Amino acid sequence: MTSTTRDHGSSDSVACIVVTRDRKDLLRECLRAVAGQTHRPHHVVMVDNASSDGTRGMVRAEFPAFQIIELARNVGGAGAFYAGMTAAREPATRWLVARR
Repeated sequence: MTSTTRDHGSSDSVACIVVTRDRKDLLRECLRAVAGQTHRPHHVVMVDNASSDGTRGMVRAEFPAFQIIELARNVGGAGAFYAGMTAAREPATRWLVARR
């Protein structure tokens, strides 16, 4: 995965977990905002909770540096956040969580 961090002299590591289901257009807006942060997260995980609206393809095409977790079935918000946090867990990571 390509790094999405801008170095501003900070040693903080930030992970961003975005959970979605069938909200492709709103997700695009959210991920653009995440990518535009002054201190970008070092790891962005988009958890797709069994969408059927082309969400996965859009993220692959427009945000290739972001990790995608594809859930085969809708496990709810808590289950999807758990999957994302498990994927992004690293020592000394601060969490920024967005739900769309």
